[in-house]
Amino acid sequence: FPVTIASGTFLSEKTFKCVRMKHPFIIVGGKGYLAFLKNRGYRTFSPFIDESYDDIEDDRSRMQAVVNEVVRLCNLPDNELIEFTKFAKDIVEHNYTHLENISEFTTMGDLISRLNI
Repeated sequence: FPVTIASGTFLSEKTFKCVRMKHPFIIVGGKGYLAFLKNRGYRTFSPFIDESYDDIEDDRSRMQAVVNEVVRLCNLPDNELIEFTKFAKDIVEHNYTHLENISEFTTMGDLISRLNI
């Protein structure tokens, strides 16, 4: 259910697959995507994941910041990875419950019928 929001933020099923599977995520998207999710009641993984990339205007620079963060996370020592797993547990549970309780989503079929297309 890809949806474009007036602000230009594009939500796709890829984000919500992570939420439904209770996986932590890093979003490769437009500037402000994480801020938009937070505004909708979802939680993200800062400060464990450096999410400053969400504020970068330039697409190439934002993507490079994402790559740098992924490389950093891939090189975490085992004890820090265990710490992250413990840290993320409450967040993924919150996001899962939030998604399950949301009634705002509209299917494309509903949207088309409302627009009389």
